Amino acid sequence: MPSFLYKTQWNMINVLGKRKKCMLTILITCTFIYWLLNMKNVQNLKQHVLVEPCDDNETKGVISQICHLYKAKEIVGDLCAPLCENNLVTYTKCLNYKYSKYIIQVQCRHLCNTQQIVPAVLKMKRINGSNVNDYLVYSGLDLLALLSKRSSIASYNLQEYIITSRNLSILTADLLKNEYGFFAREGQDILSLLWGDDYADYFKGTKTNLLFARSYWSAVKQNELRISRIFDDWDVFPEVYGTCGPLYITEHNPSLKSLDKYFSFLRAEFPPWNQRAKLAIEILHFVQKTDAMEHSLHLCDIKSPHFGFTVGNTVKFIDAETVLADEAFNRDMSALKCNAHKDCAIFDCEGLCDFNTHRCLPMRINNNLQTVCNKVFRGTIFSSVGGLLYSPPHKFAEKIISLINHCADMEQKEGKVVLKKPGQEILSDLKQILMESIDGQH
Repeated sequence: MPSFLYKTQWNMINVLGKRKKCMLTILITCTFIYWLLNMKNVQNLKQHVLVEPCDDNETKGVISQICHLYKAKEIVGDLCAPLCENNLVTYTKCLNYKYSKYIIQVQCRHLCNTQQIVPAVLKMKRINGSNVNDYLVYSGLDLLALLSKRSSIASYNLQEYIITSRNLSILTADLLKNEYGFFAREGQDILSLLWGDDYADYFKGTKTNLLFARSYWSAVKQNELRISRIFDDWDVFPEVYGTCGPLYITEHNPSLKSLDKYFSFLRAEFPPWNQRAKLAIEILHFVQKTDAMEHSLHLCDIKSPHFGFTVGNTVKFIDAETVLADEAFNRDMSALKCNAHKDCAIFDCEGLCDFNTHRCLPMRINNNLQTVCNKVFRGTIFSSVGGLLYSPPHKFAEKIISLINHCADMEQKEGKVVLKKPGQEILSDLKQILMESIDGQH
């Protein structure tokens, strides 16, 4: 949808007030129809608007498949026994999931927190039309093909095929280098980093069989698990507590989901300004932290529900499926064909088209702060009440609205390229005015 429509919605919401909700409803309905008429395909609608409802029976079936494979001695991991034998990880409910993964809320004892029972989240890549065993078989074949440098492998024996820790480490290092530009520090144990210190329990000396290697590979091939473990020291993604084959368990960080209900501006309930301003400041801290990281990360699917909060209100990005480092981003962007600049986008990460080659250039023209201002603070047509920072206090409203619009819409020309990359000055100004607005409410 054109950005001017977002800005129009944002400004109108802040001007009209409660007595003109009817007019705003008409505006949003017309804009929605315009957007649908201009969408390229139904897949975009599914990706941007529709959240696929989860199915308790299907989700419980996935856990049953995992436990069946564990009891048949076909997968391993420190999550397996607590989930499948000891009743230390118990099902609570399935959460809304995208078509590409399962997300399951559970109660967790001992494995997640030795002192108390805590909520946690099970996650696993969702393979369309396939069961867990099919994914495991594929993971094993993929691993063996890489080890043997052959294009494909027809079959394998879990117990008989021997893999050395060195070979598995080399494959893992290549994966991390290609995806994140990550190089292990001297003396760093790459298997321990991604699996945990107990990986040695599955080895006899320096060798293991495919039972462990396949479980390991099916887990680390999932970007969310990988990125959470690699960047664990930065405390920006949920902590991973353990794995069982391709299934893994993470800490539970409640999200801003309640602020992202479609058309929720028609409801009376909405968090007070001070609460929303404090959350916004924490999100800005998060953006600053990711900008300071050694390996640049592109958050290519930013929306309110993807920001989770710890008990201490530290922000974590809880949907890292489309978080890409420079290496992966440049590779994926340059693989796209294009006839216009708008064709060069990986969700919220925008690029440029080379009209000579009709391929997208390996670069990004916007940044994480621009997307946060546009989609979370100001909000899209489907965001709640025009965004997290809707209706600021009258005394600060003009400056806050102006700053957010500037952050979301700024364009700066560098040579022939127009960039949309608000910098640290805008971020600092936003933090400052938000803190002033909180103090001004007391």
